[in-house]
Amino acid sequence: MGLLRALFMRGKPQRGIVDRLKYDGPADVFAWKYPHEDIKLGAQLVVNESQKALLVREGRHLAMMGPGRHTLSTANLPILGKLVNAPFGGVTPFTAEVWFFNMAVDLDVKFGTPTPIQLKEPQYQVIVPIRAHGQMGLRLGDPRQFLRELVGTMAQYTTDQIYNSFRGMVVTKLKTVIGETIIKEKVSVLDIAVLLDPLSQRCREAIRPEFERFGLDVVNLFISDVSFPEDDPIVKRLRSTVMDRADFEILGDQRYGTKRSFDVMDKAADNPSGASGTIMGAGLGLGLGAGIGAQAASVGGALNPNPPQTPATPPQQPPATSPQQAAAGSEDVVARLGKLKELLDQDLITQQDFDARKAEILGEI
Repeated sequence: MGLLRALFMRGKPQRGIVDRLKYDGPADVFAWKYPHEDIKLGAQLVVNESQKALLVREGRHLAMMGPGRHTLSTANLPILGKLVNAPFGGVTPFTAEVWFFNMAVDLDVKFGTPTPIQLKEPQYQVIVPIRAHGQMGLRLGDPRQFLRELVGTMAQYTTDQIYNSFRGMVVTKLKTVIGETIIKEKVSVLDIAVLLDPLSQRCREAIRPEFERFGLDVVNLFISDVSFPEDDPIVKRLRSTVMDRADFEILGDQRYGTKRSFDVMDKAADNPSGASGTIMGAGLGLGLGAGIGAQAASVGGALNPNPPQTPATPPQQPPATSPQQAAAGSEDVVARLGKLKELLDQDLITQQDFDARKAEILGEI
């Protein structure tokens, strides 16, 4: 019985001795160690197109092999002659670690700021919270250095582990690049989105040396957005200030005052229940516009001490209007504007139609 068992086992690999090594794992694994270290001399090592394999013995890197099918023998790897154990059971084993490295580019390594960056807006001198997000492409540049400096004794190393290792550095460099761009170049935080390309290049150049220290290459990096919390009161105030400033520069002081009076009338139309207060507000708005126009006229007279003489004409007396008639007319304007606003909100008329009709109604005042 013992003789038959010995004959049956002759030439057959014993359990635990590997004669074929291959790895077909997920794409997000950068480094993976084959789980068994007892390898048969003459075993087949299969390395995929996007992989490299490394034999390691007691921390010493023996041989790096590229894509293809490799026979582990002393003929093509003479160093194995020193590792082969004494023959037993028809098998000649040796002990070594086999590491597989994924050499493909992972283009979907996402990054972002976990908390907003507090930066001073250079034009308006207010602190604005800013968030930034993007993604980068990583590739193994030097597998030996990657294994030695980062992987160590772990059985595998994934994309998530790489990001967790470098997240603090990436976020710090990202904050520095964005902050320097805003402060040194005096770029408004509201205009930073137009600089995403140069920001991405600067950030890549800032983080690349740190990755190269560990055998990794930063193939590309893209900052996809720089945003602000829209519900932040400082951001709301800043946007409102920018819009008011733009309106003033486009319209001029007198027309800007008139627009402000129109805004008061819009608020009155949105809140018809407070008729008395909104009518008073509308009056103040119109008075403000008229006051600005009067100031402009007085300034013009001061600059021209000899204005042209025009024949004096007796002033035209406006028709007498009772207080009741004035109040009724104002209430009618508010009601008409309110109905017009409802039509706009229900998409029954366009914004252009609304603006034109509003001007007609206000022109009747």
